[in-house]
Amino acid sequence: MSLPLLLLALSAQSAPAGAQQCGMIAATGDPVVFGIATSGPQATLVPTSGTAWPSAKIVTPRTQSGASETVVIGSGSERLALELGPIQDGMRSATLFQTNATLKGLPVAVGYCVEDDAKDTSGARTATVADATSPAFAYDRWMQKCLAITSEGKRVVIDPRYAAASGSGDLTISFQAPGYDLWSAPTSPVVLRDTGTRKIARDLDLTTDAFAPARGKTGPRGTRVMYTQMTGKESAILSSVFEFSDLSSPAATGARALCNANGVVRTQFTPVGG
Repeated sequence: MSLPLLLLALSAQSAPAGAQQCGMIAATGDPVVFGIATSGPQATLVPTSGTAWPSAKIVTPRTQSGASETVVIGSGSERLALELGPIQDGMRSATLFQTNATLKGLPVAVGYCVEDDAKDTSGARTATVADATSPAFAYDRWMQKCLAITSEGKRVVIDPRYAAASGSGDLTISFQAPGYDLWSAPTSPVVLRDTGTRKIARDLDLTTDAFAPARGKTGPRGTRVMYTQMTGKESAILSSVFEFSDLSSPAATGARALCNANGVVRTQFTPVGG
């Protein structure tokens, strides 16, 4: 199954419990496409033809918290964590995080999973650290762009442009998707409002925002989660995950984007315990 067709309209037939098909886009621009079969505390990932990861059928630990799940590949400082959100109308968000010497808990791929037919898990092996260190997620191959995937499986490059709102301290974003009609009508800049920042590691901060059109204007709605990993006194890796919940577009009902950049941060971060 090709990536653009992975997440087309959901089948009216009910899929077996625990069977899902996932389509994601990596920070490198590579497609990450696989099936999942779950059984108790384990999940088996089954690669789809053409995917950059995984390279083989692998069995990994799985934990569940309410309606969400986490699948962990590797261990210690060489680990991938696949976070799956609650299922809504047969679909759920999927975010893959990597932890190693360079990326200390940053997202490396985003996308969706949909309920699907049962997967062939024969020949699957236990996942190893090598499965968590794929070139598909290598930091030196990251694209300094906003790479998005729609709920229908279309890969899109989004161009967000930030500006200060006139007469207020708010930050606005104008979203463009060159070559793809992601929005049904021209959009006005949306207003981004900070909803909180917290430290999740000694040199890693997480900031959450919500964005929506100004009153009387058109535009997408959604959230942004920005990860700031300090790599020096004033330098950082900036990685943001955008979740578009209302595109008002006939081309897609939703989209998720992973935006990466090397930035200069002049804010003084307080160390944990400081």
